[in-house]
Amino acid sequence: MALSGLLLFLAIICVAVGTLIPFGAPRSCQEVAAVLHGPITLSVDSPIWLTLVERLVSFCSIGLLLQWTWDRRGSRRSTVWACLTVAAVVVSLELAQAFVPGRHARLSDAALGIVMGLVGVAIARSVHRRLDGVVRAYERRQRPILSLLLGAGNVVVIAIVLQAHRGVGLRGWDRDYPLLIANERTQDRPWLGGIRGVVIHDRELSGEEIAESSRITLSRDRRLPRRDRGVVASYDFARTENGQVPSALPDAQGPPILLPRGSDPGWRLMSDGIEIRRPLFATSAAPADALCDALLKSGAFTIEAVVAAVDARQAGPARIVSISVDQVSRNVTLSQAMDRLDLRVRTPRTGVNGSDVLCRSRSGALAGGAWQHIAATFGNGRARLWADGREVRRPLRLYRVETMLFRNDATPLALLAAVVLFCPLAWLAGAILVERRMIGAMLWGIALTLALPLGASVAVTGWLGRDQDWAFLISAFAVWLATFGMVRGAGGGLSARDESRDSDRSVDLA
Repeated sequence: MALSGLLLFLAIICVAVGTLIPFGAPRSCQEVAAVLHGPITLSVDSPIWLTLVERLVSFCSIGLLLQWTWDRRGSRRSTVWACLTVAAVVVSLELAQAFVPGRHARLSDAALGIVMGLVGVAIARSVHRRLDGVVRAYERRQRPILSLLLGAGNVVVIAIVLQAHRGVGLRGWDRDYPLLIANERTQDRPWLGGIRGVVIHDRELSGEEIAESSRITLSRDRRLPRRDRGVVASYDFARTENGQVPSALPDAQGPPILLPRGSDPGWRLMSDGIEIRRPLFATSAAPADALCDALLKSGAFTIEAVVAAVDARQAGPARIVSISVDQVSRNVTLSQAMDRLDLRVRTPRTGVNGSDVLCRSRSGALAGGAWQHIAATFGNGRARLWADGREVRRPLRLYRVETMLFRNDATPLALLAAVVLFCPLAWLAGAILVERRMIGAMLWGIALTLALPLGASVAVTGWLGRDQDWAFLISAFAVWLATFGMVRGAGGGLSARDESRDSDRSVDLA
């Protein structure tokens, strides 16, 4: 039946998404090998009762719908195939968790999932006779019911597409947080190396401006960006005096930065900056309230720094520039994660820590021991990372549907988002329009399932001045076309099989 098959699809998709979020992957072959050899354990998450309920809801529904979809009359062969499929789904999802950072693969979880799936199959076999009346009533009213579900599905997909554009701006910042250099206030995320200057703008610089700024700051005269480029805070560490780094601009919003003082403060002054030789704590003399206000008012920022990391093995991530209070509460942080840059920005979508959606550069962005110009920009829901005037990460667009659903902006997730949202709509449209001719059915199907959601996406994205998500739009059409064609192709076979069964039953009765 179309409805039971649709419910089965939705159940598997929901369980897979909930199991595998945030859809990361180990970045090296060595990590893949370690993940495959290390995480299989027999432990169960506590509280145990909650784990049991979770497995019951997730896999019992899959087992029940598998048995019901394949043969609601409860034949032995369909039951065997349903049991084998449940086991394959559970084992596949459990092994897939081994490739997701922060997840784990456990034999106990797999065993619980299989048992709960078999419970669902048993329930379907035991109640199939009692539900025959309900099924026949549904089949008599199948088209109105599916039409109602299709309308509700359109409303849900449109709401999701519009919701993707909400909560992606600078919001919820704490004005009492200080401006920090080379560590957190908890002093457990130290960064070592040389710092020549830090500049913060109240707007998102373009790629050409970043390249020009990199050329200027790395040139022999080593000038910092000028005030006419929207600078709201600027620090020249070569001007450090008595452990204090004054603002390079008298009218800037950045308060002075205080470095440790004493016989061995952990840093030394050089001709063009300072060298941080051991972990220390450098903070602004007062909360960065005026600076935060300026960035919140503009809704955008650019953080530039000229640094020389002591090596490319610092992790944590190791804080370079941060407006934060501890390791989990921040407004914005630019850090080093091994040989990568890491940007965390507080928005409703990224959370208080700014890490719900990671913005991290590709490997090799940072090279230890050499002066580099690094920059992070944010504006209109888009974050970008730069090193020596070159962009080192594909722009992170927080307003995309796949980013909202899966907390990751990897391109393949645009296809997965299209599958989650448009497969059910195409399935319903195919079942409703199965009796129409192909061309007419396709035109009606596009009008009923694609026109409104994708039209809303394109219109809102253009109105807000954001980049269109072409990967998602194309994936949505491709997924819809494949699913719609599959349902229509199977519709005739299902009808013929049902008619054959009815004729066999009539012959038996005769």
